[in-house]
Amino acid sequence: MISVNALDHVDDFPKTAEEISRVLQPEGILRIETNYHQPTTCEPCSLSDELIIKHFGHLGIKKVSERLVTEVFPEAPEKKQLLVVWTNKV
Repeated sequence: MISVNALDHVDDFPKTAEEISRVLQPEGILRIETNYHQPTTCEPCSLSDELIIKHFGHLGIKKVSERLVTEVFPEAPEKKQLLVVWTNKV
């Protein structure tokens, strides 16, 4: 299962995480690429390491990379986002 820049757009992250866990096969691979940022109208979920681990830790998920993204809002550098990649299989 691959999720790219989607999980911060859901209205109910715990329910979404529960459904992802439910449909992922026992040896399935989970890859998540998401942005950590303050909530907005279109991106209501403010994700964090703690939240990802809380809901996907049982799958053995680990952070494999992160980088600060400032080019998204060059006119407003205070709106930095952290781009984070997680997986349960390396």
